[in-house]
Amino acid sequence: MELLHISYLAPEIMLMLGSCILLIADLYVPKENSLFCYGISLLILAMSFYLLSNLWTAEHLVFFEGMFVVDRFSLMVKMVLLVFAALIFVYSKPYLMTRDQIRGEYFVLCLFSLLGMFVVASASHFLSLYLGIELLVLPLYALIARFKEQPDAIEAAMKYFVMGAIASGMMLYGISVLFGLTGHFNFNEISVLLMQGEGSPPVAAILGIILVMAGIAFKLGAVPFHLWIPDIYQGSSVCITLFIAVLPKIAGVAMAIRVFQGAFVSLTEVVQHALVAFIVASLVLGNLGAILQKNIKRLLGYSAIAHVGFLLMGLLVGQPIGYGPLLIYMLIYAFVILAAFGVLILLSRQSVDCEQLQDLQGLSERHPWLAFLLLVVMFSLAGVPPTVGFYAKFVVLQALVDAGFLWLAVVGLLWSVVGAFYYLKVVKIMYFDAPAKEHFPLTNKGETLNAGSLGLSIVHGLGILGLGLFPAPILWLVNWGLG
Repeated sequence: MELLHISYLAPEIMLMLGSCILLIADLYVPKENSLFCYGISLLILAMSFYLLSNLWTAEHLVFFEGMFVVDRFSLMVKMVLLVFAALIFVYSKPYLMTRDQIRGEYFVLCLFSLLGMFVVASASHFLSLYLGIELLVLPLYALIARFKEQPDAIEAAMKYFVMGAIASGMMLYGISVLFGLTGHFNFNEISVLLMQGEGSPPVAAILGIILVMAGIAFKLGAVPFHLWIPDIYQGSSVCITLFIAVLPKIAGVAMAIRVFQGAFVSLTEVVQHALVAFIVASLVLGNLGAILQKNIKRLLGYSAIAHVGFLLMGLLVGQPIGYGPLLIYMLIYAFVILAAFGVLILLSRQSVDCEQLQDLQGLSERHPWLAFLLLVVMFSLAGVPPTVGFYAKFVVLQALVDAGFLWLAVVGLLWSVVGAFYYLKVVKIMYFDAPAKEHFPLTNKGETLNAGSLGLSIVHGLGILGLGLFPAPILWLVNWGLG
């Protein structure tokens, strides 16, 4: 590879070297200077973003014998990942400081996982995709177990590890089947060779495709590969749940688009029935499961499963009208769920996380702004206008109708109404329920909160309302990435 082409890999190199330097530096930084690692991590993210911005005009480039691609789509996904990672670090700072956990290992593990997401976003080859997935998930196991020193955290990490290993094995077996049939790992080569046969593809090809789809469905959290999500959300600390709820979802959508736009582009009829089953099952079980929850993190976990159903609708429609709404929905969902967990982080106190719905009783009296922000978040997740969540569901359902799936759009709309029940239940608890006698430690009206996170939450709430009225920035970003 020419030295000039190395510059196109500069963001990944920056993340890798920065993570290694931070890992070593943490050994010599006194605990009194705990904010050093926080500042260096933000600096690494800023430098990676700068290096990405220098590639803004880069054309479609492929490296490493077709394993790694640099194009507008990968640049857009990586920039979004960096921005959300920085916001997560800012929200998590007060939470980690109060627990004396703002150490280098947290940021190193997050950055290495982020590096895996970068690889996934640029993968055009099943080997590079699989390596990126493993680099993405391995740090998450340690994050879940390490940063909440309770038995449920260890249990959650073990469940995630075991189920993740099974899903990775299924995906790897599917990849090996496709390689045995085509002799290639490259997405485009596989697509071309599978198109050459007349009639339906062989049974072995269908088996390989279904197994790969199962691996993708696990990473996104679609039914029936969803059981890990509620347990991980509940067992992890709030800041780790925030990381898992946002960044891997964005990387998972990028992975799905890469695979379906590349290897499976000619097999829409084969994968269509499986996608429809994933969609309906996710909408039904996700919404029904959330109704029964009393733990707010577990509720948001089941809510995430229901939202995966809408994400898969965009994947079902495919090009040219499906991937745009899919990306719009993913960006909006990530933005909104970031605000939801940001509020929980602000409400959490030393050794006590805000996890139960009853912890929100009387929040409108104690902290009116946080109650209002959570109200806006719940309305947005339910798809109530004029929040940005309404626009996200509208574009996906419109694409579904335009593609001829009217009945599926009706199913999605009906289950959105069901989902509104548990979102409105959260609002009812905050505004109409009096605090219990033994209520959550956050008791004093006007109690001082972290200024930086509180200021960010104000901007965040205004953004959810503003983007609902003026979604042009999101449209421009998605159109540029797919252009």
